[in-house]
Amino acid sequence: MLLTLSMLLHCAVPAQASSHRAANQVGDKITAMMTSLPGPFDIIIHFDHHPTPEEVSALGLSGPETFETFDWVAASQVPKGTVYAIAARPDVVFVELVGPPLIPAITAGLDVAARAVKARASAEFSPGTAEDHGMTGSGVNICMLDTGVDDTIHESLLGRFVGGFNAITDTVENPDDDNGHGTHVAAMALGTGGPSETYRGIAPGAGLVDVKVLGPSGSGTAADIIKGIDFCIANRYTYNIRVINLSVATPGFYPDGRDAISVAVNAAVNAGLVASVCAGNDGPRYNTITSPGAADNAITVGALDDDRTVVRTDDVVAPFSSRGLRTSDGDPDVLDEFKPDVTAPGMNVVSAQFNTVSGYVSMSGCSMATAIVSGVVALMLEKTPSLTPQQVKDTLRNTAEEKNGVLDPAVDPKYDRDYGWGEVDAFLATEAPPLHPVGGTIIATIKEGMLVTQFSATLCCVAFAVGVVVVVVTNGYVRRKPIRDL
Repeated sequence: MLLTLSMLLHCAVPAQASSHRAANQVGDKITAMMTSLPGPFDIIIHFDHHPTPEEVSALGLSGPETFETFDWVAASQVPKGTVYAIAARPDVVFVELVGPPLIPAITAGLDVAARAVKARASAEFSPGTAEDHGMTGSGVNICMLDTGVDDTIHESLLGRFVGGFNAITDTVENPDDDNGHGTHVAAMALGTGGPSETYRGIAPGAGLVDVKVLGPSGSGTAADIIKGIDFCIANRYTYNIRVINLSVATPGFYPDGRDAISVAVNAAVNAGLVASVCAGNDGPRYNTITSPGAADNAITVGALDDDRTVVRTDDVVAPFSSRGLRTSDGDPDVLDEFKPDVTAPGMNVVSAQFNTVSGYVSMSGCSMATAIVSGVVALMLEKTPSLTPQQVKDTLRNTAEEKNGVLDPAVDPKYDRDYGWGEVDAFLATEAPPLHPVGGTIIATIKEGMLVTQFSATLCCVAFAVGVVVVVVTNGYVRRKPIRDL
């Protein structure tokens, strides 16, 4: 359940390391849990420096995986005594437990929707749609980190493939979809809809980078997800990757954005990639944003029920969609806890069916909403290629249609815990000039009860949802995180 990263900026690691430097041993809480379990355990070891091959070999681990960019070592089936010994090393910041038996497995979980977000022409919104203005996502490639994509079979995805990688087998290839989830979300983001174009995706001109991180059950490991992100970073110029789509989550784990997968997402964004990530499917409770949607830099997407109509007045947040806020990371920036960022249709969305040539099927979940936003981002980058990831996020937030009341106008004039900054609007997002950051950093004292205090967060996908629990040892605390694909 551990992963390898190749080019995730080193700058992300020291900040994390320094904040947890005192936690270089297994704390009391995790010790109690491990005492009741025989092990072995899957772990990610966070070093205070980039470990050398000799240092990795000296750990005595079976098949350890290392990362070019992160100062981490991932290993599976590590005996309990070895976990304690590694955690006690003076050069180890902390040990993150990310697999069985403490964690299950990471799993996965248009015709109306594309028009509802104003990506396709419609009687309701034309000429005010992205399609009316010629936007198709041409020249932009989206990396789908999922179960693989049937891009050599299905009519909606033929000709979309640009490059690919199988993180499970460590093979550069065009991976097949043996589950169905990846084909469905990929076609939502960039499918052509075949000859009829009925179920055409948001950005049918965009290219596909197919990275398989989940297996036939729709589940996978934290390590393979990070390995897939690493591939995208390392090959972003080779394949012109501008967007990564992560329709995965860790159900029941409400992190503060400092877990390994969230850190990897942040590093990808720092490397210039826009990350569309699902908020989770743990609604309707508040404070249920999960990893990797908890990542500061992610565009965290909640799901809407569009009532199968193009008009937006009847769109409401889906009951399963995770709500804000995110668990506080304790820094003075209030707005990084404001998740989700935006919402998009995610209920009963029809898209390509895997292992078929022209079949289409309906699915629901945050996964679907996340893919829609990935497509909208591709449209934005086609129109204005110079946009930075932060400008993309700011523009999406500022142009989103406000759907509900405001959490606290004194902190932000638009944010709501159910809808984030609102429902995405592809037309306004592509037409708007680059905007300054929304709200800014708040360093003032926050109103009591408004934010922080270990908010719960969760997952975004109902379809194909399988839980994975990841236990993180940070400053002696145990954080359980289920990871699943949405």
